[in-house]
Amino acid sequence: MSEGAGAASLAAVMENKDRFEGRKTGLIVSGGNIVEVYHQRLFYDVPVKQAEVDVVVETVDASHVSEIMEKLETAGFPVRLLSGTSLTDES
Repeated sequence: MSEGAGAASLAAVMENKDRFEGRKTGLIVSGGNIVEVYHQRLFYDVPVKQAEVDVVVETVDASHVSEIMEKLETAGFPVRLLSGTSLTDES
């Protein structure tokens, strides 16, 4: 889920296609359930021209967490769970 203005990053890429052609580009599509995005390259062991991004999202329950992680992994993104709190189904 995203709010309309959350697609601004996609609009920027589409407006400047030549600049991004042939490059892997990560876009932040915000709104909806994206709470925080951390992008810190100075203190991580990340190769030049790459970035590691931690994203905090709101989820409905443990199955929703698993679904999100599975879809990201299927798309080729490495995934790690930073907190196991969301995986407990306590109501």
